[in-house]
Amino acid sequence: MNGLETAAGLPMRLGRHGLEFGAGIRPAQSVRTLQELRPFLMERDATFPKQVAYFMYRNAVRETDLGKFEKAGLRYDITVMEPGVIGTEYVKTAGHYHPYTPAGELRYPEIYEVIAGQALYVLQEIGADEGVVKQVLLVTAGPGDKVIMPPGCGHVTVNVGTDRLVMANIVSDEFQSIYAPYQERHGAACYIVAQAGRPAALANSHYAGLPEAQWLAPTSLQQFAQPLYRCAAEDLAKFEWLNKPATWPATAQDCFRRL
Repeated sequence: MNGLETAAGLPMRLGRHGLEFGAGIRPAQSVRTLQELRPFLMERDATFPKQVAYFMYRNAVRETDLGKFEKAGLRYDITVMEPGVIGTEYVKTAGHYHPYTPAGELRYPEIYEVIAGQALYVLQEIGADEGVVKQVLLVTAGPGDKVIMPPGCGHVTVNVGTDRLVMANIVSDEFQSIYAPYQERHGAACYIVAQAGRPAALANSHYAGLPEAQWLAPTSLQQFAQPLYRCAAEDLAKFEWLNKPATWPATAQDCFRRL
């Protein structure tokens, strides 16, 4: 199957309405509509030519690998985001936090991979109080880049390219994401808007005392040099830290470099 197979490590391609997968891959598909996204937008009455902002494919793995992922308590998902702007804001995900692990020391982390297109990840680090943002990281990423969402960092993905953004993620399957704080504050700490055809960050006034945003790029992670799916299918032990974040030695600063 042609299309995105080389970059993703899975037989799939972009169709008119999201992804088409090869035989033996049957993910659960859902969509995020413009109406569902409105509470998270800067301009909540803005229009967009399409009703669906992005498609989500949960457990997008080969049937022969599904048991391994389930045993490890992990999930491999793919998201396809439309390009364009909603008002002046680039199309984005709703945004969410992760809860603390049962051990209670750290929140669950996550790892993303850009398969096609151009992404900007808005990370905001918090402590116990989800209303207090300690730092804001704006991470640019292109095809092949892996981006770690460290423990304690809520995140939004923004499609800042002119084509559909295709990205994958591996995350623990042991929790439910927390969306309410983002909805209450109408989005992330920064809105990513189009200014003279380029992305720029505007502080979200629904947050108090925001630190200055840092523009960063992901560092090269040699242990994930292959497509993320291939890394996981070959050795899921590399991803044990997604359920046990205390075993992952990297800090947020180790994962990114300053632009």
